[in-house]
Formats: sequence, C-alpha cells, structure tokens
Amino acid sequence: MNARDKVDAIQKLLENKHDLYVRECKNGPTWGARHRRLDGWGLQRSWKNLAADGYEIKVSRPDLMSDDKWHDYLPMCNRLWFVCPSGIIQPEEMPAELGLMWASKNYKRLYKKKMAAYRSDAVDIDTLWYILICRAAIHKEDPRDESAYWKAWMAKKAENRWLGAIVSKTIREHVMAVERENDLLRRQITGVQNIKETCTTLGVDTTGSYWPSEMCSMLREARDGMDIYQRRGLEGAVKIIQQLLKQPEADCEYCGQGRDADDNYCGICGKFVDKEAKAR
Repeated sequence: MNARDKVDAIQKLLENKHDLYVRECKNGPTWGARHRRLDGWGLQRSWKNLAADGYEIKVSRPDLMSDDKWHDYLPMCNRLWFVCPSGIIQPEEMPAELGLMWASKNYKRLYKKKMAAYRSDAVDIDTLWYILICRAAIHKEDPRDESAYWKAWMAKKAENRWLGAIVSKTIREHVMAVERENDLLRRQITGVQNIKETCTTLGVDTTGSYWPSEMCSMLREARDGMDIYQRRGLEGAVKIIQQLLKQPEADCEYCGQGRDADDNYCGICGKFVDKEAKAR
C-alpha cells in the first residue's frame, strides 16, 4: 500500500466518523487569495456539544517533521487532530493543542491516542463560507403532507400483504405437490417390495439384472401350479410392473401434475380416472 492509498483509507475512516465531512477543506476561495487547506474537516449533525474537527493526515515521519503550518489550521476548527498509521507518531511528541489518532494496521479502525484540546472560539467565517459556497449541496426541506404520507404507507402495506399472500400460496402449492410426489414414491416403493416378496415366494431370482419385461415373462411362467389366491397376487405384481412401464397420456383431473395412464390410473397420484365417463 503506497502513501496515497494510506491517505485515502484514512480519509474513508474519517468520513464514516462524521455526518458532514469535507476533504481538502480550505479557508477561502481557490483562486485569487491566500488560503490554508486542511486534509479533512468534520462536523456531527447535532446542536449539542457543537464542535468542528480538523484533521491533518501524516503517513510518514518526514511528512510530520516538515509540517510547520498547523498553527494556521487552529482557527478553522474547534479541535485539531493529527491522524497517522499506527506507531508513526507518539502521543508525547504532540503539542498540547493537538490530538492524535492512529489507524489500525488493516486500516479498518481509528484509535484516539491523545485528546485534542477544545477551543470554544467560533470557527473562522471564511472556512464556513468556503464550505457553504464551494462544497455544500443544499436540498429543500420536505414539508411532509401527513395525509399523503399515511396513504402511501397504507398502500405499501397492502402491497406487501398481497405479495406475502402470493408467495405463501406458491410455497404451499409447491409443498403439496412435493407431498403428493413423495406419497406416490412411497406407494411405488411398497409395490416394488411386494413384487420382490412375491418373487421370492415363487422362487424367482431377484438378485440378477433384468428388464421389467423379462421379469413379467418370468412371473407368468411361474403361474403354473399356483392356486387362485397365488395367481391373483402374481397378476397384481405383474400389473404394478406394467404400470411403472407405461407413459402417461393426459392431464390428471385430480392432482393436475401427472397424466392419466392407459389403465385409468394417474401415473403420479395413482387416482382412478373413469375415462369413459370423461369421454361422455
């Protein structure tokens, strides 16, 4: 970090410290007159303990030793501070009138090492004229219309309530859709487990890698020698496999998310759909 970067970092810290802060503050016009220039001039926006602070930034020992103008800065402020990187200047080196601040090594904070003497004399009028004429941006005071303010506040509140309702509805619908999908997956997993148990009971190997169509063929071959109840269980297992293989065709009238399968059952929510009734 070079000297200019250090000065800029300290200037930013001082700006954050004050409501009103003027870099390179002068006590007169730039052209046609002799003037002094403070590195910084700051003021808090308060009528209580009104005080203007002046700042001279020093980033090296030679810069400090060559400064013999600080007496001329005293009329421009109520308190005058030297600000430097940590350790550059020691508090005992400072004259009684001046205060000392150190910037932390990472230039994130300022530390007061010596308090500046407060002078109750009014700030030099030329300094104030310079700030007012050359550096200030004057804004019209806002004569607030109370009724207009509260109308706008109510409108904003209603808008936020409407937005909240829309967001809440969207989240609720999404949660319900996820719950339906999870319920379908749970039922499909249960169906697959039933198929596995049925196959194990019938002596069909389920540890190999088979296409679903191959599994259906193996189950049909195993039907011989079964009683009526075993056949019904087997046919149910085959039907479940076939359902998993089928592609949906039309929007489901129940969940609205899935589509109706060929066998009148939704491929997502599993609801029964009477396609003949729908056609009529």
